[in-house]
Amino acid sequence: MRPGSERGLRVESHGPLRAGDATFHSGWTLHRAAPNPTSILRPVMTVIYLAEGARVTGLEHPSRRLDRAAYLPGCEAGEPAVSLLCPLLWPRPPGEPPELPHLDRAYWSRVLDAAREAGALR
Repeated sequence: MRPGSERGLRVESHGPLRAGDATFHSGWTLHRAAPNPTSILRPVMTVIYLAEGARVTGLEHPSRRLDRAAYLPGCEAGEPAVSLLCPLLWPRPPGEPPELPHLDRAYWSRVLDAAREAGALR
């Protein structure tokens, strides 16, 4: 059964993927993947663009706290949504690339704690 089709929603598929394939879609696109039957983590790369001046919103949901821990460490609600992991890319002074982040043990500890709270880890 294809989710959504029983509700009259248009369902499309790109077909099976092979190693090295990728899909691209809008963040508002409803999407899913079949369960991963292996013990190997399935890698995901996400690119998110924020409007200049965007600020961290309320952190009342565990998933938002997980995103903040992972991508905006040290940023609190109401503060600008800019960090070493979510740098301001444009405009930048010429010849001044974003600084590469150092992800220490404390960073990973905060991310894992937030992931546990959000139920993302078993």
